[in-house]
Amino acid sequence: MTLRLSRTFFGTASLERECEGFRLALRRGTVPPDAVPEHSHETAHLILAIDEDYQTGAIGAAAWRGPSMIIYNPPGTLHRDRFAKTGGRFLSIDFPKGFEPRGLIDPVVVSAGAARSRVSRVLNALIDDAPALDAEDRLLDLSVALASAREPGRFAPSWLRIANEAIADLTRQSGLRVQDVAELAGVHPVHLARAFSQHFGCSPGAAIRRARVERAAAALTGRCSLGDIAQACGFADQAHMTRSFRATYGITPTAFRDAFG
Repeated sequence: MTLRLSRTFFGTASLERECEGFRLALRRGTVPPDAVPEHSHETAHLILAIDEDYQTGAIGAAAWRGPSMIIYNPPGTLHRDRFAKTGGRFLSIDFPKGFEPRGLIDPVVVSAGAARSRVSRVLNALIDDAPALDAEDRLLDLSVALASAREPGRFAPSWLRIANEAIADLTRQSGLRVQDVAELAGVHPVHLARAFSQHFGCSPGAAIRRARVERAAAALTGRCSLGDIAQACGFADQAHMTRSFRATYGITPTAFRDAFG
């Protein structure tokens, strides 16, 4: 049986906010994955799945590697998106009618580009309780960025996809360099940087740093020390992780973990 749900998610919120019709919340999945029915929402929504093993039918999902999957579903999209295990953490953003990304009519996984950083800024606005004007500006900026988020790596050459996957797989190595990734892909580092910017909207170094931070975010569940997480995610030390985390999300790892309760 298909359900039509208006602004409803299968998770308990630890933090919520409404801004000019946008509704934001930090949540944990509370319904067992097998119990999540196929359903749709009357409004467009975006999910930032902080933890790994998020399952979705969105276009491009099969190519995603690592945690922090971002999914945009247009209004009325039939889906059964869920974590493989109960308790996964996620950010939900409901878009009011009339504020959907222009021209984006299919579900999509936001794998790179400006939209990923815009989602981080919105998450920061929620956790840090940013002024209403600032939060509204970030949300509108996100909507604009999403309009160009259609599979940025779709037409990338095979060697570039190999490089991108290598970054996702090898970020736990603290000594990983762009030159190492270029060697794995069989190209010159300058050629790699140029193609990476063209297809993914960022430098390979920025992709490495972001992948490390996203793995750290997924590990911030309260069971491990910050020092252990930093070491496991390829940072030089805890201070390095904190600086990188703040640069990406605008908050400390501790504030991020505490926001989910």
